[in-house]
Amino acid sequence: MATTLEQYTVTLDDDPLVARMVQAAMGMPSRSISSSAAFIEAAPGLSPVAVFIDVHLGLDDSGLDLIPMMRERWNYTPLIVVTSESGGEAVGQALAAGANDFIKKPIDARELTARFRARAAECALLAVKERLHFGDLTLDLARNELGGPDGKAYLSHSDMKLLAYLTQANGTLISREELKRKLWGSLKVSDNALDKKLYEVRQAFKATGAHVRLQSSYGKGFSLVSDAAAKADESEKKTA
Repeated sequence: MATTLEQYTVTLDDDPLVARMVQAAMGMPSRSISSSAAFIEAAPGLSPVAVFIDVHLGLDDSGLDLIPMMRERWNYTPLIVVTSESGGEAVGQALAAGANDFIKKPIDARELTARFRARAAECALLAVKERLHFGDLTLDLARNELGGPDGKAYLSHSDMKLLAYLTQANGTLISREELKRKLWGSLKVSDNALDKKLYEVRQAFKATGAHVRLQSSYGKGFSLVSDAAAKADESEKKTA
């Protein structure tokens, strides 16, 4: 029988009462972490639906310093700063670092849930925009992740950039020189450098089990073809 993963938030605050307030407002558990060091240690095992971050965690310890790490780890998770400061400097720093929103202490439960829902909707929309599809292959551009019938595979940032360009071409041929310009700009690189990247893309297709092929046309360029599309083309040729 399938199990449902527990949904929870994380509250980074040196006052454990804040986590209890967040938990009551959200109606789901909130894991309380009181310091940057404890958060860094726990982060690899966490998958929260939101993180609530206090600015001051104690002497010379600020939750703001962790926001870039949080954003890199959780691309589409709302990061909401909780602060008692009256000035806007800390809030400005938080938003510049990658936080989605802020809320003032003392916490108002209705405001907290309203801000969470609004930011969660924005993050979900961003996640959709940063995904591309071709046949049964899904490209998650933020995570450099490919998904197919047999699982997931990961590409380097430049390999994913190459594949995204081919995907957006929607089956049309892209010349070798155009692909090199897309990846390296005006820098002169060998054909072998591009061939290595194309090889990595083909290996990733195999790993995911996607019915997508990277097709080369001698002297003309490269294109993506889904097996379903190829079969349809063959059927049309036979009946023509």
